[in-house]
Amino acid sequence: MAFPQTRELAPHDPPMLIVDELVEWAADKLTSRYTVSTDNLFYVPGRGMPAYVVFEIMAQSISVHDGMERRQSGHPPQIGFLLGARRFTAQRDWIQLGETLVTKVDAIINEGELRAFNCKVTTDAGEDIAQAEIKVFRPDDPQAFLASGELT
Repeated sequence: MAFPQTRELAPHDPPMLIVDELVEWAADKLTSRYTVSTDNLFYVPGRGMPAYVVFEIMAQSISVHDGMERRQSGHPPQIGFLLGARRFTAQRDWIQLGETLVTKVDAIINEGELRAFNCKVTTDAGEDIAQAEIKVFRPDDPQAFLASGELT
């Protein structure tokens, strides 16, 4: 199956969009890819990309998953809210220029607007890079939620 471009599924624009490609999608999982380039806002010449940026790649992969889910039901992508993360660990400090990262997100909680995902990032060669459990809030109508002022 050919998937849409990630910019059609996530409410991000380059250069902040750091998920290149949707590889696999199902209602409860997603696999994406990203290759580190000098266009990355976080790229440090001679070092690469700091591994903590992988957390953002995980979050954006969840956003792409949500965008695909909304697209399946005829709705446009929407913003969501990161509620928190547990057990984020990175196996190294830097990701090298040209390395391709494979991100897998698996839904472990899907309770209406609340979601939780196990996330794992590896290189395309299979080396473990990072993992975390991420919780998100994805209101059906984010603009109405923000306008309501119910942020507490």
